[in-house]
Amino acid sequence: MKQKYSPETDTLYIEIDDSPSFESEAIDENLIIDFDENGKAVGITLEHYKRKQSIDASEATSSDMTNVQFSGEIKRTNSSESDFLANLTGEIELHQDGRLFLRISKSQEELLSEKLFLDSAPIYRGSDIDRSDLLSFQNAEKISEPYNGEYSLIGEDASGRKITGILSDKNFKVGFSPAPESSELSDETQVFRSLKDLSLGDYSTSEIAREINIFLSGIDVFRDTSVLIDEVDFQVDFIRSGNTPKSIGGQVITQLRIRKKDSSPIAIKTLEKYISRIVLILSFASGKYIEEIHRHTIFENGDLLEFWPGVNLRKLRRGLQVIQTPHLPGFIQQSILRIRDSLFDEKKLALALSWYLDSFNSAAVSVEFLLLSTVFETLSKAHDPDLTSYKARVESLLDSYSVEYDDLFSSLREFISVRNDIVHEGFGGVGDDGSNIADTLRRLTNLLVRTFLSMLNYSGDYMEYIRHEVEIEDGVERHGRICRTWPITSQ
Repeated sequence: MKQKYSPETDTLYIEIDDSPSFESEAIDENLIIDFDENGKAVGITLEHYKRKQSIDASEATSSDMTNVQFSGEIKRTNSSESDFLANLTGEIELHQDGRLFLRISKSQEELLSEKLFLDSAPIYRGSDIDRSDLLSFQNAEKISEPYNGEYSLIGEDASGRKITGILSDKNFKVGFSPAPESSELSDETQVFRSLKDLSLGDYSTSEIAREINIFLSGIDVFRDTSVLIDEVDFQVDFIRSGNTPKSIGGQVITQLRIRKKDSSPIAIKTLEKYISRIVLILSFASGKYIEEIHRHTIFENGDLLEFWPGVNLRKLRRGLQVIQTPHLPGFIQQSILRIRDSLFDEKKLALALSWYLDSFNSAAVSVEFLLLSTVFETLSKAHDPDLTSYKARVESLLDSYSVEYDDLFSSLREFISVRNDIVHEGFGGVGDDGSNIADTLRRLTNLLVRTFLSMLNYSGDYMEYIRHEVEIEDGVERHGRICRTWPITSQ
């Protein structure tokens, strides 16, 4: 692939193939594609190149949607270099909520659709094959199986940065014509195909980076917040766009930036570890899974943008929102200081928080109860592995972190007996002794929340479940939420 820039006309020509041009198609006022007599793209002309060249990484993360010019090919994922379906040129739309679209011309889409269709069917060889008679295929030699895998997008942008991605659904496409009064697809029709897992930029194998920016969906940090971890001079920034949270497609977007205060290089593995811990803490506080929708990694000699499709974010049940939005900055400033501690690995806090978040997606109360019981099993074993009794280990854990629970359980045997009944007898409702699994579950959740807050050294307001003291006519207990202050005082 050759490139030639003309400063007199501010035009960049990209030669894809040395075959002569048979016809040209203007995609817009800045993009012209040359085709050979077989309809294969052989060259691209970019008008006003210097004025309208590809965006840099910082622009991609600050706007709602950005276009990146693309030139490359579609091929089978994990296939050989020569096993490609079609050459493509067009634009990729990068949306800040993680959605990705490849925009190509009508003629390219027709060629791509034909290639995808042929690739999805087996190929037979034989002299006596009658297409109208399926039985005639029994004696034919099958020389190719249908391909059911994914298709990769591989190429580069106008400035030469490498681009890779995957067609998220080979059957999904949307056509857009500038002449809506016509029902026919014109030569100016643009076709959009959905993409996923796109990367744009420097594919450095370096194990160090200067900073990583993560864009998170579904969390509003209320105001910009920064935390400095003095021991290692790490700075963690939570950036809220403007005076209101940036909401795109119903998703609230918050930027998480982690770096050294002096901008010196950091091991990427260390950054990844801290990011995963921060996301667990935020998910616990918000009562829902916090999703990473795209990231921007800055190396010493380049950068890398990685996107994920926001339209496929997991639709999971919510748990208890422990920290309300106005109190989130204070919670962040206190809890993030613990991400370096052995608390997450040796004391199994990371694993325990993962079990806790998994309980959000349980459709059965009994399964949710067992998941929360497993959280205490995980924490208590890591805290005091020498104790053999589950009750003794949990009591030791709660005593060590000064977690009060007299207002929740007169004895820990209350929830432990329900746990044992579920495991050994399939209990899932109201027991003979009057024990109620739903009510006990809410109190167990409160106990876990208090334990997590204590382990994270948090002091401030938080939310708990509370049972309404009302007469129950339909046999269903009513639970609400109440704001309390941790640590709990006699007042």
